Amino acid sequence: MKPSFPKDPVMRNEGGKIIMEAVVKSDPKGKITWYHEKTEVKESSRFKMASVEQKDGTLLYSLTVDTPKKEDAGAYTLKVTNASGDNNAKFSLNVGPPPGSGDIAPEFSADPKIYANADNSVITMECQVKAKPEPTSSWMQEEKDVKEEDRKKFITTSLGGDNKYAIKLEIKNPQAGDGGKYKCTAKNKYGSCYAYLSLKF
Repeated sequence: MKPSFPKDPVMRNEGGKIIMEAVVKSDPKGKITWYHEKTEVKESSRFKMASVEQKDGTLLYSLTVDTPKKEDAGAYTLKVTNASGDNNAKFSLNVGPPPGSGDIAPEFSADPKIYANADNSVITMECQVKAKPEPTSSWMQEEKDVKEEDRKKFITTSLGGDNKYAIKLEIKNPQAGDGGKYKCTAKNKYGSCYAYLSLKF
């Protein structure tokens, strides 16, 4: 069985460390390689790799970057290969503004969520982001740009201070064609972050 990712890859910030994680399903177990742009990442005092077997037989792979520097920014890829093929999980690391500036590169402050109103006539996808200055947002569905129109509306609202915002995509009168994998991107002049949400009917 070709390696697959049953859950969307996640990147988070913990106490100045950036942790990239991906859950992999592979039989037989695959060989994994991490890349920064096109260069293979080697373990060092600042780059740590780990794998943890989950109860369901999948493996959680992680790459931790301690105190990221400007040269650490860019695209990261986890490549998993077994006898049946290979698959990739992709991450984007942005190194934020200068210390003491008070500005913040966008980072997610809560897990993405999907919810509907009482009669299911409106579905909302929401990502909560911390950023300064206020981020702009964009959405993609199955790798295609989502355009605002009568049924689809982009909304960004302040969450009452602390530089936190709710970024939403509202879909009115949802249809089967609205289903699929969505990507929410938040961006300001210091960087960007993105999250995936799966809308199923």
